[in-house]
Amino acid sequence: MNLKTTFDGLTLQNPLMPASGPLVGDDEKLLFMQKEGVGAVVTKTISTKLPNIPKPCIYGSNTYVQNSELWSEYALEKWETEFLPKFQEQKDRPLIVSVGYSKEDMETLIPRLDPFADAFEVSTHYVGTDLSVIGDTVKTIRTLTDKPIYMKISPHTLILKVLRRSSGKTVRTASSPSTLLVPPSRSTRIEGPLNTVRRMGLSGRRVPSSKTSHSPLSTKSNRRNPTSLSSV
Repeated sequence: MNLKTTFDGLTLQNPLMPASGPLVGDDEKLLFMQKEGVGAVVTKTISTKLPNIPKPCIYGSNTYVQNSELWSEYALEKWETEFLPKFQEQKDRPLIVSVGYSKEDMETLIPRLDPFADAFEVSTHYVGTDLSVIGDTVKTIRTLTDKPIYMKISPHTLILKVLRRSSGKTVRTASSPSTLLVPPSRSTRIEGPLNTVRRMGLSGRRVPSSKTSHSPLSTKSNRRNPTSLSSV
């Protein structure tokens, strides 16, 4: 079956791509995804500051994953001088570089990452819901690159209200593939080291199942005993 597709000047052998997240967090993971045959590779979101990510930060079973990660735990310099150059040596398909979050971040990120990117995914999770702010961010990016720009629309964004009004239908968007794997709830409370408590959650709305809150792939034992991946 021929799944080849072309859009925005990018040619993909198939339309399957990984979501920005832990599975694409360095050059080895990017190369792994390429070898697995995805149509394009997407990086973990890169920003100008390092996040504070207490562990455990990922929780799940064989049917779903929830996480409290923020963005890449590696500095922009490491992506610019190590991860992306190493991936570039073996790259054979489009690379979409995920960046966040503010207009000021983009002024630093885009010029430095543009040599490696075929396109940019832009995350605006932490800049609020003011569409004028998001619009200014896009305008800034456009002055810095002529590459395609794809906005990562978060569930809290007012854009959803605009879409609902214009379409007359309920529009649901998600920025995490875990949304599609039907966990029992949108968030999970777990205890970490030193009596700390973390909430693991989905980026988007949970997709309800018609009869059960679990995926058909789940087993009775896994339903009762989800595993905390505390070492991740």
